[in-house]
Amino acid sequence: MPDYALMMRAADWTQEQRTVYTEIAQRFLARNPRGRRMLAVDGRNGVGKSRLAEELRVAFARAEVTSFAASMGDFLNVRRVRERQGPASARGYYDDTYNLSELKRALLEPFMMGGSTSFVLKSYDAETESYVEPDWESSGQNAVLIVEGEFLARPALRDLWHGFLLVEAADDVRGPRLQARDGAHPLISHSSHGLAQQAHAYYEEAAAPFDRADMLLDNSDWQRPILVR
Repeated sequence: MPDYALMMRAADWTQEQRTVYTEIAQRFLARNPRGRRMLAVDGRNGVGKSRLAEELRVAFARAEVTSFAASMGDFLNVRRVRERQGPASARGYYDDTYNLSELKRALLEPFMMGGSTSFVLKSYDAETESYVEPDWESSGQNAVLIVEGEFLARPALRDLWHGFLLVEAADDVRGPRLQARDGAHPLISHSSHGLAQQAHAYYEEAAAPFDRADMLLDNSDWQRPILVR
């Protein structure tokens, strides 16, 4: 049954948003017309992945396809594991921030099993540094799972996705977004962003997300996104 409440959110879109979000959904569905499908939305901090994932849910609803959105930030390792290579280790940020086994066990694998198998969209709360009580979801056979976050082209995940959308934004846009969201320094060049910058540089060299991406989005302007390819 169509989710009319979700579809109505498209009334706030600009013409550019309508065109781009609709094209992303249509291109993904053209390649993956039926069944359980997973779309990765990858990119550096502050490019707008979380908000974009929610807008893509609207686009899929308009195409009469059920969708779910999950964030890698809700599948963290506990702090002790995240910092086992040291709190200032860029390789540790890449290797240990996310609980990939829990992500697969609780979300990706059960989602792809289909049928009556339930899955969870969140397992860990970063604010309280604790696991959360599972909130089980289920769906029909035809559904899309949008997973947004960092490092989604890493070897442990890259072959799981049915589509891969890489999101970019200019540094002078990302900084103020991170400041508004987290109270971070507005200049990406500031030393406080060094850990994430180094981790992403390592990831981009090792996993080549630009080469793996089916679609590339410039999200520097929320209201005028550009689908580069």
